[in-house]
Amino acid sequence: MTILVNDEPFELEREMTVAEFISEELETEGEFVILVNDTVIPAEKRASVVLKEGDSVEAVRFVSGG
Repeated sequence: MTILVNDEPFELEREMTVAEFISEELETEGEFVILVNDTVIPAEKRASVVLKEGDSVEAVRFVSGG
C-alpha cells in the first residue's frame, strides 16, 4: 500500500493505524503533530485512525531554539 509521507511516496507492508505508523516507521524521538489528508489527528485518536491507500501524512516535529 502506498501513502505519501511529507510529500514523498512511502510503502507500507500492511494496514496500520497512525499510532502504529509513528512507533514502527518514524525513526525519530519526540512529539509530532500528525496530519492525515490535511486533518490534524490528536494523540488520543491516533490508535483508531487507520491509514488507507493514497493517504497523505504530514509528520511535523517542533523543536525549540533561540
